[in-house]
Amino acid sequence: MPLSQRRRSASTEQVSHIRKPNQRIEEDDEDDDHFEAPLQATFSTRAGEGVGLKARRLSLTLPDDFVVLTKSLEKEYKSTKVFHSKGTLVGKGATAKVTSMCRRDGPKEELYAVKEFRLKEKEETEYEWSQKIKSEYTLANSVNHPNIVRTFDLCMDKHNRYNHVMEFCPIEMFQLAERGLFKSYYDEKAKLCFLKQILRAVAYLHDHGIAHRDIKLENILMDANGYLKLTDFGVSEVFRGDHPGARSSGGRCGQHMGETKLCPPGICGSLPYISPEVMAKEGKWSRLSKSCDEETDDVCRPI
Repeated sequence: MPLSQRRRSASTEQVSHIRKPNQRIEEDDEDDDHFEAPLQATFSTRAGEGVGLKARRLSLTLPDDFVVLTKSLEKEYKSTKVFHSKGTLVGKGATAKVTSMCRRDGPKEELYAVKEFRLKEKEETEYEWSQKIKSEYTLANSVNHPNIVRTFDLCMDKHNRYNHVMEFCPIEMFQLAERGLFKSYYDEKAKLCFLKQILRAVAYLHDHGIAHRDIKLENILMDANGYLKLTDFGVSEVFRGDHPGARSSGGRCGQHMGETKLCPPGICGSLPYISPEVMAKEGKWSRLSKSCDEETDDVCRPI
């Protein structure tokens, strides 16, 4: 399918707002608790029921007690804009929006990406909501690899929203593909270099017992020096070793590696990127196919 006709996936749900090419993303009021995705279109369904594409549900490996210290966003970081306290809007989706900010005690040109999460859904408990966000933060904060976006702080803002403060990377790989640069600009050597960087990031995660589970162009960023960085651990799972949020791990991934822990059956990720055999429910997925005929079957609930 030509890139001009390709639908881009969103984080969770179908959205009505379609952004035109080169249209500026409007800045929302700070009190907005829903982030409308400025996407061309989306395949992804609302996470929370059925097989739940891009599902963000509690993992079986989450520790009961996270060791997570939060900071005040307004005390630690500030906007680079004079008249907007939350910084410059970089992008937004159905579950979060990202702005660029700088440290209050640092230079203005040293930018950080601040990912502000939406408020909890009506069907969520306060505990479930905070656990999911803390899980994503502790996983992202525990990894240390040149091809993975660094995560620095977990902050609460004045509206009691969680914010992940991360390394700022100005370019998204989807944008490069959308502009046709992989056909007109990058040669085979450059493409192989890109692939090698992503494979190194994935190998690092797997060696430390982490499955990313949502690798796609939208989750691969490029920094100012041209290095690729994998981001977004919202649906990641720890399949071996202690969860980085557990006290026993000391905030590090790959601790006390033991046997591999399998996730319950279910489809996870963004629809355009899910492998054909998973979508066809072939082979070991056949049991999932039978189970998913009944919407009430717990086996079909998203992982």
